[in-house]
Amino acid sequence: MSSLPIKITIVAGHSIAVPTLNILLAQGQLNGVILPPQVDMFSAQLENWLGQQNIPYLRVQPDSQIALEELLSHWETDVVLNFGFMNSLQYFSQANDIKLFDISLDRSSYLAVKKCCRNIRLLVQERRHARQVTLAAFDIHSNETAQGLLNRITSQSINVIEEFLERLQHDVPEHFEPLTFISDDVFQSPLEQELLVDWQVDNSETISAMARAGNPHFGGCTVVIANSPVHLLEAHPVNHPTYGVQPGTICHVGDPEGVIVATIDGALRIEVLSTVDGIYGSLSFCEQFKIDAGMAFETKRLEQITV
Repeated sequence: MSSLPIKITIVAGHSIAVPTLNILLAQGQLNGVILPPQVDMFSAQLENWLGQQNIPYLRVQPDSQIALEELLSHWETDVVLNFGFMNSLQYFSQANDIKLFDISLDRSSYLAVKKCCRNIRLLVQERRHARQVTLAAFDIHSNETAQGLLNRITSQSINVIEEFLERLQHDVPEHFEPLTFISDDVFQSPLEQELLVDWQVDNSETISAMARAGNPHFGGCTVVIANSPVHLLEAHPVNHPTYGVQPGTICHVGDPEGVIVATIDGALRIEVLSTVDGIYGSLSFCEQFKIDAGMAFETKRLEQITV
């Protein structure tokens, strides 16, 4: 990035902010970092690093709007780039001389992989004028996990963000569109219930994608057998007879087919599972826990499971 006279503050609500933070710091454009109220592993590590590097920062609190605006004025901030903390509007609403841009995705990486989407868009949203522009669209690879997709977006996003800041500095008109998407959860982890397979609803492709989307960061997806939750890390749709049994029923256990489970639209070959005891190939899992054809994976809410 060429040296820009504009002074930039970053709201670091997610690790996707890190590459931009590092570039701005190296170029002398970073004049402060805002941390959201919630303390998680990422923000705690970042706060510690900011302190070690003597980089100005503030962790905002729900009632800190006036203090934050005074601080941004003291920092002489021109632009705020908000990564992953979408509730920032309440904190910046009175900072009329500061341009606020939310850097977001049009959906979470987990949902993008789970729903087998073709791509995911990186957006810049300007709240004050309710408009947005697409910076880039990232194609989703066929075997990509949600965490792998997010890591790739994080590493590649800096290039398009640099270009956006260059255009902003030189007053190059952006092709903004009316704001049609806003969400405060695109960088949040999926809820436990979202990871649970519903054999009466989820088809073979969806279950396979759920396992891939959540592997390894969320333990794949969750299936229940013998009233016990198990992590499904890998599974693939197959063409195999299911003999009219209910979805979730194990149709076959053994070589060469492996472990075959009926679904609402066909069959699924279970490849890899894990429990607190370790990671298992499907046949080893069945042998270890005495699982055989005719048994069934259950559809239950997590609170219904008694271990």
